[in-house]
Amino acid sequence: MNKFEYWFLDTAIEEVIGFSWIVPDEQYGCIAINRDPLELTVDEIANIFYKLFQKGYLLAASSEDFDNSGQIKGGFMPSLLEITAALREEVNLGYYLTAQGGNQWETVSNPQWEQYFSWPLGIEPVNEGEIVCGSREVGENLISMIHLLSPGNSRLEVIPGTVMWETLTPWEATYWKTLPIGYRIRYQFTYSDVEEYSTFEEDEGWVEWIKNEDGRDERQPIEFVRQRQQAQEWYRNTKRWYTNYYFQ
Repeated sequence: MNKFEYWFLDTAIEEVIGFSWIVPDEQYGCIAINRDPLELTVDEIANIFYKLFQKGYLLAASSEDFDNSGQIKGGFMPSLLEITAALREEVNLGYYLTAQGGNQWETVSNPQWEQYFSWPLGIEPVNEGEIVCGSREVGENLISMIHLLSPGNSRLEVIPGTVMWETLTPWEATYWKTLPIGYRIRYQFTYSDVEEYSTFEEDEGWVEWIKNEDGRDERQPIEFVRQRQQAQEWYRNTKRWYTNYYFQ
């Protein structure tokens, strides 16, 4: 398996991907997933895809291949013409890993499934959240660090007494990978908007501030800033749960 073939498998390890999502936008040159585009023509991409389908690593899916909950229930082997048409947005098709494709991805990626987690975040003032993970340690860290890992100009706080744990045996980590055990954590949280900014103080260097919803400026305690930096470093390291063969 070469690195281009790996790249296409890697895009689909967590969800079904639309063929057209990986074709660069004609105006801006970017693609619809959070990756740098490959410097390949549509025909070159189609030929790589065709080989992956022929090897049994991928299947294609249309809208009829999903159930009412959005889960994939089947797929098919597309022709080269169908692949090209999907890349050109002439038909609406997606692609996903087979079990064989997942095994091939694993052989070169060396995934650490105990580090893997999914953590969708809500945005309502009071909402429910969910974390699904491969180890209690990762789940406990995420719950304890939510206020430090809040996205953008927001501040999330777990409501005490709302955290509920569930052991999953087996655990369907992804649509193609099932593991003996995993954990689901449900919790409630509060959400508030804050505006963060920094100032340079001659005697102290950079100082971090937040502007609260009531307009007050509040200096961030040094200990909080340190804890947030540590939490963000832990998060980045944990998210590196496999080796990306494409960059090796």
